[in-house]
Order: sequence, then structure tokens, then C-alpha cells
Amino acid sequence: MKKNNFELFLNKVFEVPLWVKQVMYQKLSSEIKNDAPASKEEDLFPAFVPTLTFQGKTELLERNCGFDNNIYGFLKCCQDGLSILEIAVNNYLSPEEAAKYLEFCIDQNFIKKPNSSVVSAMSGFISGRLRIGEYFEKCGTISDEQLKIVIAENDGSKKFGQMLADKGFVDKNELKTLLLLKEEAQKRFILDHNILPKSEIEYSNTTKKYIDEISALKEENNKLRRQMSKIHDLVKQNA
Repeated sequence: MKKNNFELFLNKVFEVPLWVKQVMYQKLSSEIKNDAPASKEEDLFPAFVPTLTFQGKTELLERNCGFDNNIYGFLKCCQDGLSILEIAVNNYLSPEEAAKYLEFCIDQNFIKKPNSSVVSAMSGFISGRLRIGEYFEKCGTISDEQLKIVIAENDGSKKFGQMLADKGFVDKNELKTLLLLKEEAQKRFILDHNILPKSEIEYSNTTKKYIDEISALKEENNKLRRQMSKIHDLVKQNA
């Protein structure tokens, strides 16, 4: 198992003098109160530790399905007991990418479903599977009836989340936090290379070029898929 980059980062933070920690704590507390209301630890998506099912352990060992190596890499991290945050940081993934891997592995019955409905809803929302109204319904914040009311009244003049807040179905601060998490989930968090071992995070120019080429090919492939989908829809309409 490779070094846990986030744990190395935390160890460096814990090593600073107490008087520095006091100021850090004060500033972090103030920021979190404004941007992210307190949540129970078991409801924090980044802190969630995925658990392999028997089928997941078997697939990781035998690789019968022949999935992409990234899937098996994700399963290996889960087997090692890493949280979503640690998996993302250690593998230079965005939370959105980590959520997509999680959702895929749950679908394949490789990973047990989260016990927390909030974690489950956040994973679905960040990965793009759930829309904002579905997220709040799955969390239990709004009822199915309330969701249907807003859907019926939605004429496109306002964003769906804003309509939920305007009707008093959801808290405005909670909505703001959710939208911020969604936005930031698309970004990777790269720890300071001066803190961590270079071998863990340093890419050669050749590797960087290869990664850029792969990204360009993926984007081109997505464009082709969208074009093929449009053609397929046209064929169905004219059939």
C-alpha cells in the first residue's frame, strides 16, 4: 500500500506549535460556520469509508469482469480502509470522480451501500446521478409531495433549488453549502509538494504529456458519443 498522503499532511499540521493551532482552529471554525454547517461525522461524504462485499473482494482478487484498472485501484483503496477523502487525495481524483467510482462499484455489488442516507444522497448528487430535488428528498429534508409541488410549478424562470428555498422547503444556507460542495467537487485537491515525498506526487514531462493526450482523447470520444446519440434519436423518430 502506498503512503497515505492525507495522513502525512495531517501529521505535519499536528506538528505545529499549539499557539499556531489555536489561530488555525479559530479561523477554520469561523469559515466552516459560514460555509458548511456542522454535520455528524457519519453523515460526511468525504469521511465515508467504503466496505467491500464478498463479491467485491472476489473480483479484486480474480478480476473476472475485466474492468478498467482504475476500478480495481479504487477497490484496493477500499480494501485498505481508506475514506473517500483519502482515496481522492492519494490518487489525485476530484470528489466527483471518486463518487462516480463509488456509485459504479455499488451498482456492481462490489461495495456495500452507505448506512447513512445523507452520504448516499451526497454521493449520488456529486456524481451527477441525483438532481438537487432528489438529493433533498433522499436525505429526508423534503417529502415526495413537496418535490412534486415544485416540479409542477417549475417553469424554468428560477433554478430548482431556489424554488425549494423560496417555498421554505429547504434552508437557504443548506442550499448554498450544497451548491458550493457540488462546485468544489469537480476540483482536485493537490497537497503541497514540499510537504509530501516527491515520488508520490511528481510527474515527469513525459507522464504529463501522456495524461494530457489521454484527456484530449476522452473529450473527443465524448463528443463522438453525443453525436452518435443524436443520430440514433433521429433514426428512431423517422422509423
